[in-house]
Amino acid sequence: MSILDVPAAPAQERLWSVVQAAAGEPIYHVAFQLVNDGPLDLETVRAVLRDLIVRHEALRTDFRLAGGVLHQRVAEPPAQVPLTFIDLSGEAPEQLAASYLRARAGVTAQPFDLGRAPLLRLAVIRRP
Repeated sequence: MSILDVPAAPAQERLWSVVQAAAGEPIYHVAFQLVNDGPLDLETVRAVLRDLIVRHEALRTDFRLAGGVLHQRVAEPPAQVPLTFIDLSGEAPEQLAASYLRARAGVTAQPFDLGRAPLLRLAVIRRP
């Protein structure tokens, strides 16, 4: 269910067109990482991320064509935030760096479906 459905702005239309033309390539992705050396409670991480998504409509906005016009829809906040957990703690020390880079690349290389909010992908990669 959406709480707002309005025509997209011209800049959003241009970006949508570029992404559609890229045919599944991960363009316009902004990837970053936070490093935590202490204990991490995944349920707390999920709760904080959900609060962030609730607070910022842009993280809940997706796009749909309706009658040939691109619309932006702000969706209700999700009940649960999708969070991928990748555990590399059992990796051999000599393979850890390569395994981490593969895992990170796998998360960032996936294209987004602009028709399905949230347009945000979150992963926790545990290293020893």
